[in-house]
Amino acid sequence: LTSADVAILSGLVGAYAAGIYAAVSRWTQPLNLVATSYSQTQYPLIAAASDTRSAWYKARAGRILLIPLGIGVILILAFANDLVVFLLGERYASSSQALRLLAVGTLGVAVNQTLLAFLNARHFEARAAKVVSLAVATQLIVLVLLARPLGAEAAALAYCVSQYVLLAGLCWSARICLKSPDSAGPSLPGNLPS
Repeated sequence: LTSADVAILSGLVGAYAAGIYAAVSRWTQPLNLVATSYSQTQYPLIAAASDTRSAWYKARAGRILLIPLGIGVILILAFANDLVVFLLGERYASSSQALRLLAVGTLGVAVNQTLLAFLNARHFEARAAKVVSLAVATQLIVLVLLARPLGAEAAALAYCVSQYVLLAGLCWSARICLKSPDSAGPSLPGNLPS
């Protein structure tokens, strides 16, 4: 849905609001790259862990990555208006609030990526998929309900809300996973659950 939000916004409230949002909608993706890279490199270590507690420890080892992401988000929050005006011009100044909301949502992405890697590696991918589906539905509902009153900010707010709905669901799922008995052992070839 994240790649379709501009088209949906355009269909609901017109090209102007969609253009204001689209101007900054991908600016936070470099921050997401750090979280995605970390979760992809940690996945084999999480999957090879002999038990769920060890896997959880390995997943949490990357908490230090939240520091540069947090700094990036703080910089965007502080300088969004100046950055938008400098790069796009005064006509796009209203994009700065959408950029701020996207930045806040990016913090959720950082934690969500690691939680998804943990849940998938420990054979909780079906539960994780349900939570992701709920987050996508939430994003769509928020976008549709708020597009008319908020315009471009509705898409950014919908993204932000969906990331924190996803975070809540993934945290709950990780809690369930941590309380489950370790019947499957490590997720290594030849040791997959039947």
